[in-house]
Amino acid sequence: RLGMLQFLSAEERIPTDVYLTQPYRPGRIPVVFVHGTFSSPVWWAEMANALGSDPVVRRRYQFWYFIYNSGNPAIYSAVELREALQRRLAELDPKGADAALREMVVVGHSQGGLLTKLTATNTGDRLLHAMLTPEQLASLDLEPEEQQFVRRYGVFEALPFVRRVVFICTPHRGSYVANRFVQ
Repeated sequence: RLGMLQFLSAEERIPTDVYLTQPYRPGRIPVVFVHGTFSSPVWWAEMANALGSDPVVRRRYQFWYFIYNSGNPAIYSAVELREALQRRLAELDPKGADAALREMVVVGHSQGGLLTKLTATNTGDRLLHAMLTPEQLASLDLEPEEQQFVRRYGVFEALPFVRRVVFICTPHRGSYVANRFVQ
């Protein structure tokens, strides 16, 4: 129900962020689960229970969850994911001493996979130029803070602490439902 509420409303029932279900454990690699459209972290319960029941997995990994309003534009949510991960690492390991945090695995389902992809992708200016030619972009005559805003949402560099990404049912080339009412 939470996924539906957060999809259909601009109001966030639970603030967008990365959540830990257990206390942070230094030395364990984070596996971050990113839910899809019309969903919530509850979608991952069965997988997390199965993985958590394996003693080897439990000793090596810790499970985190990114929750977001899936009704927002994907690019906006991708920036939110990236910034939430960076904040969480700075909070948990401000000195950068825990090497396991630099081996992060991000797992995304459906739309969550699109967000996940932008944690491990170097886009350069390609996304910007897909919307505007370099000449059009230059002609906008943006103030420095406006230029920073455009780059924040239009240029992505792979996060150095994300080592692996896993995609589950991710529509990398779009979705057949994009022309339906839901769009």
